[in-house]
Amino acid sequence: MLGALARAIGLAGADIVTIEVLERSLTHAVDDVVLELSPGRDVSDLTIALSGLLGVQVLALHPAPDSAGHPDLDLLTALAANPARGLITFTDMLPAVFRATWALTRSATDLNDAVVHASLAVPPFALSLRPAGHRARELSTSTTDPAISPAAAPAAGVAMATCPVGGSAYLVILGRDIGPRFHPVELFRLECLAAVVDAMLGNIDRAGARTSIDVPVTR
Repeated sequence: MLGALARAIGLAGADIVTIEVLERSLTHAVDDVVLELSPGRDVSDLTIALSGLLGVQVLALHPAPDSAGHPDLDLLTALAANPARGLITFTDMLPAVFRATWALTRSATDLNDAVVHASLAVPPFALSLRPAGHRARELSTSTTDPAISPAAAPAAGVAMATCPVGGSAYLVILGRDIGPRFHPVELFRLECLAAVVDAMLGNIDRAGARTSIDVPVTR
């Protein structure tokens, strides 16, 4: 099946950049495939080619930020190079890791739920989000969710996830303006990366270097 998929993609004028297995069982598999279209080719060419493949279902097709190389390793390298900017670096580089559009980190303890840092392209409605929880999870876009303000609801098609970071003192929110929901495997990876940030911020605290942190860590 993978061979037939690769052939169809090639005939549509696209190159496979990366393939990530999100889910696999005896009956099906869910793969996240990053493609690069050749100049002059259109997404519709790809859609037509894939729709003709027996046993293949396209769950979502959306633009992705530049994810050449290894964005997850780039994030870890940047965190290790300057742990004092851990939350800021984490927020800025997280969208590339998950092929998302934006991210923001807000305080989970401040009475005003202050936004600590926001990446580029954060939509206005995201600034009013008030998520809660102790594990990484999908964030509903319904106004019935307590985290969503009825006055600033997300647009249709937006997918979001949230995860505590910094010893649960902060919450990171990750969003895709167009694209698939966050898969459980992605939520697990998000938790793992947040744990790295937790460890780095904890080491800074124990070293007595809190004054050098751009965003103070709440104990």
